[in-house]
Amino acid sequence: MKFEKVKLKVGSMVNQCPSCGEIFNSLGAFDKHRAGEYGKPVKDGYSPSSRHCLTHDQMISIGMLRNSKNNWISSPMPEREYAL
Repeated sequence: MKFEKVKLKVGSMVNQCPSCGEIFNSLGAFDKHRAGEYGKPVKDGYSPSSRHCLTHDQMISIGMLRNSKNNWISSPMPEREYAL
């Protein structure tokens, strides 16, 4: 899958998945979009990994959504009550 690599600000929490190219607002959101098992140690290295990226529909089904900058977030911010 080809995608455009986005230039990100150093020190920013925003990151781009090297597998699917999607942009995530945090490491937590990035981690949430990955599924499957890591390869297990075997005699000559590791067994194959089943790690993969979730589809857009799968991310939405687990509560992820895009923010105003079109970056994926893990969940919406809760409403805050403000004192007047």
